[in-house]
Amino acid sequence: MGLFRQEALQAEKQKWLGSVMLSTPLTLRFFTAFVCAITVFIVLFCILFSYTRKQTVTGQLVPDRGVIKVYSPQYGVVTDKKVKEGELVKKGDVLYVISSERESQNSSGTQQVISTQIQSRLDSLNEDLAKNQTQFTAEKSLLQNYIRQLNDQVNALDKQIVNQRKIMQLVQRRQQQYQEIYKKEYISLEQFERVKEELLQQQSALSSYEREKINAQKELAGRQSELDGLLLKFDKQQAQIDRNISTTRQELAESEAKREITIQAPQAGTITAAVAQTGQFVDNSKPMVSIVPENSLLMVHLYAPSNAVGFIQEGAEVWLRYQSYPYQKFGQYRGEVVSISKAALLQHELQSTTNVGNEASLYQIVVKPDKQLISVYGKDKALQPGMELEADITLDKRRLYEWVLEPLLSITKKATD
Repeated sequence: MGLFRQEALQAEKQKWLGSVMLSTPLTLRFFTAFVCAITVFIVLFCILFSYTRKQTVTGQLVPDRGVIKVYSPQYGVVTDKKVKEGELVKKGDVLYVISSERESQNSSGTQQVISTQIQSRLDSLNEDLAKNQTQFTAEKSLLQNYIRQLNDQVNALDKQIVNQRKIMQLVQRRQQQYQEIYKKEYISLEQFERVKEELLQQQSALSSYEREKINAQKELAGRQSELDGLLLKFDKQQAQIDRNISTTRQELAESEAKREITIQAPQAGTITAAVAQTGQFVDNSKPMVSIVPENSLLMVHLYAPSNAVGFIQEGAEVWLRYQSYPYQKFGQYRGEVVSISKAALLQHELQSTTNVGNEASLYQIVVKPDKQLISVYGKDKALQPGMELEADITLDKRRLYEWVLEPLLSITKKATD
C-alpha cells in the first residue's frame, strides 16, 4: 500500500502545468566570471608584486679628500694664468702670477721706487760690511805683528837672563876664590874689590834684564787684550751689520713680493674652477682656483631630515639624478650608502651650496656612486666636484599585501597588547 491514495496520484498525472526550471542570463554569467578574474588578479598582484618606499633628498658631489681652495694672499692684478680647467699639476707648480704695482705721478711704480731705495740701503750696508772687514784685518795684522815682536823680545830676554845668571855664578865663584886668596894676603885689597865690583855689575845687569822682561810681558798682555777687544768689537759690529742686512733683505723681499708674487699649487691634483683670469683684480676674499687632490674619488653628500634618517641604513641602494644631466634623457645612476652622520648638523654648519629647504637640522649621508663617469651621447664624461643632484634612497621594500594588511595587523597587535 502506497503512501498516497490512488486518486491523488491520478490527479497528479493529469496536471496541465509542467515542472519549474530556473534560467540564468548569459550576461550575468560573464559578469560573474569577470569579477572572479579581477579578484584573482588583485590577489595575485598583491602577493607577487612589491612596493618600495623611498626618500628623496638633495646633495652634491664632493671629493673624498676634499677640495683645496687657493686664495691670493693680497690685493693685485692677475698678470699671467699658468693653468687651465682639468689640468694636472704637481706640488709647487706655478698657477698664477699676480702684480700689486701701483703707478705714481711720475709714471714709475710706487713699489718699484721703494724697492730701489731698499736696494740702495742694502748696497750701502754691504759696503759697510766690506769696509769693516778691511779695517779689522789691517788692525788685527798690526796688533799680531806687534805681539809677535813682543814675544820675540820676551824670548830673547829669557835667554839673556839665563846667560846672565850663568855669568853671575862664575863671578860668584871667582869672588869666593879671591876672598880665600885675599885672606892669605896673596892679592891686594884693590884686586879683591874689583872682583866684588864686577859681581855687583852682573847683578845689576840681571835685574835690568828682568825689568825689561816684565815690561815686555806687560806690553804683550796689553796688546793681547787690545786684540781680544778688537775681535769682540768686530764681531759685534759684524753682527749688527748682518742683522741690518737681514732686515733690509726681508724688506726688499716683501717689497718685491708686493710687486709680483707667484701662486703655487699646495698639493698635486687636478685644476677645477679656475675662475681668476688674466687682467682680473683678486684679493683674499674669494678663491682663485680649486684643486682636487690626485687619486681622489667623488662621493655624494646628501642631507636628509630627521623624520627620514631613521629608516636609512648603510648599504641602502640610492638612485642618483644629476641636475646637469636631466635624468629623463641621461638616466639615473646607482649608488650605495656608506655612512650616516650620528649627529644632526645645522644649516650654517653644512659645507654645501645645495638648497636643503627650511629644515632646521639635517643629517649628512655619504653615498659612493657605482661609477665616476656618466654616459653623455655615447661618450663617458667625468663627473665634476660640486655638481648638485637629487637622490632617491630606498627606505623599505614590502609585498603589496603587507602594506594593505599593515594597519589591520597594527590594530590587532595594539588590541592584543
